[in-house]
Order: sequence, then C-alpha cells, then structure tokens
Amino acid sequence: HPDLALFRAAHAKREQLLRGRIPLSLPKPPKVTLERRLPLLTRDRRLGLQLRVKAEEGDLRSLHVAVNSVPVGPVGGAPISGSTWTGEVPIVLGAGANRVEVYATDARGAASMIESHLVEYTGPTQSPSLYAVVVGVSTYANPKLNLDYAAKDARDVGALLGGSKRFAKVNVLEILDERATRSGILGARAFLEKAQIDDTVVVFLAGHGMLDKDLAYWFATTDIDPKDPARSALGYEQLGGLVTGLEARRRLVLLDTCHAGEADKSAGVT
Repeated sequence: HPDLALFRAAHAKREQLLRGRIPLSLPKPPKVTLERRLPLLTRDRRLGLQLRVKAEEGDLRSLHVAVNSVPVGPVGGAPISGSTWTGEVPIVLGAGANRVEVYATDARGAASMIESHLVEYTGPTQSPSLYAVVVGVSTYANPKLNLDYAAKDARDVGALLGGSKRFAKVNVLEILDERATRSGILGARAFLEKAQIDDTVVVFLAGHGMLDKDLAYWFATTDIDPKDPARSALGYEQLGGLVTGLEARRRLVLLDTCHAGEADKSAGVT
C-alpha cells in the first residue's frame, strides 16, 4: 500500500535524524568559563555575559546561550572559531527567575559542560499580553483540496484566545483562506515582533500538510501546487521562523494538519 510505504520511509528518516543528534562522547571537550560572576538578584533587564571559550583539541565551532531554555542568538548557536574565543553576549532577563545556560562545541562535534547560573530579576514589569496568529485554509485555488472546517477552526481558536482573561491585552491576527498565501503568513512576523519579553506568542495553523519526495513537511497555502510545494507552500523551518528570535520567551506553534509529526526537526527551531 502506497501510504504504508510513505510512513515507513518517514519512520526511517526520523530514526536517521535521531541518530545524528546523539551527542558525541569524545575526550577533552571544549571548556566555557564565565569571566565575570552574574548577580543573584538584579533590577537590570539587560546583562552582558563575559565569556572565555577554549578548545582542548582542534578548533571551536559554535557557542550556545539560552535563558530559561530559550536560545539567545542564531538557531544552531553562534559560529566561533580558533582554539580560543573571548567576548560578551548580551542577554535580556524576564520577570522572576532566569536560568542562564551556556555551552560550546568544537569542530569534532564535542560539547562542553553546560555553565548554568540562576539570576532573579526584581525590577519593574508590565502585565503580560498575548499575541496570537490564527491561520486556516478551507478554500484553495485547486478546489479538489478544499476542506470543511480548517478556516472555522482557526476562527474558533482565535475567539477562544481573544476571550482569555489571563492577559492584560489580547491581540489576535486572523489569516484565512485566500489571504493565507506564503507572503501573507510570513508577513505576520511584524505583528509578532510587537510582543515584549514577558508576553506570550501563539501561532495556530489549520489546513493541509504535505510531504514532498524527500519527506520534507509543507504547510499548504491557499495557492499551493501539490506537485511543487516548494514554490508557494511553507516548510517547517519557515513556519518556525515566525517565532524564532522573538523577544517574547513564551512561544507556541500549533499545527492542525496531516504529517505535522513528520516535520524535519533537524532545522533546530526555538
């Protein structure tokens, strides 16, 4: 059965990705040193991490910084090179407790021990807001793809979030049917960038999800060509790019589509 063969191939791909993500156990991994101690309590939102990184063997490859498990800087870490690296990494603290974690990798893939420090922000804060983008596609350029409830589901989710009393303010952006083109969806990034560090961001997408011949996931935009999804659809990395790097630390992406579980995790999206 063709569907069974597709799922077998997807399962094989997932196993391959998981094997590729197993940390390498190598002798003499790099070492990360925090050159200046972080305060236990602070009223300053912004701090600078004074870091020194040393490769025990070979050259350095990347530096990874996270606050409360949310990466700071580029996806996959910031590139560094040479046998040693020193510099400052700016971070922004959220309300309350902030666990700052730092590690580095070398050219072999060996990772340093994680430097972990807890900093409590005690300065002024504002009541958090919610920024939600709801995308639903029931009507496609190819009517054979039309769905009954995807756009309705997006409206319902938007209405549910809009009625939340947990936030000082709720902002909901609907992108439905003919507006749900690649540019229309990616344009929501500007709306989400208004969220501040203590705010919450939610992105909900309902519609068709497809796998191409390489088993890469695509969210079907209203004008998708199923034979060439890369031309107009949105890949998992692009969808993740809607929230990656936002100042808001609480981010959630929900995919109500087929094959969403087979999205390619190798893209490293936070």
